[in-house]
Amino acid sequence: MAGENKVLIASLGGVELVLSALGNHSSHVGIQERGLLALVNLARNGSLRVALNGSWWSGGIIDCS
Repeated sequence: MAGENKVLIASLGGVELVLSALGNHSSHVGIQERGLLALVNLARNGSLRVALNGSWWSGGIIDCS
């Protein structure tokens, strides 16, 4: 996935959607695996940091580098 697409996904609420799916399907192993992989992919170029900055995360910016 290209970096600009990751930033776009994160800025449009993609991280929140993945987290919601993880919570709503906590007993489904496949969704857990793919959801966590999606978060890892977003974290690799800092998109997760963009999504968490100023959103529900109260702990500040997460350093994903």
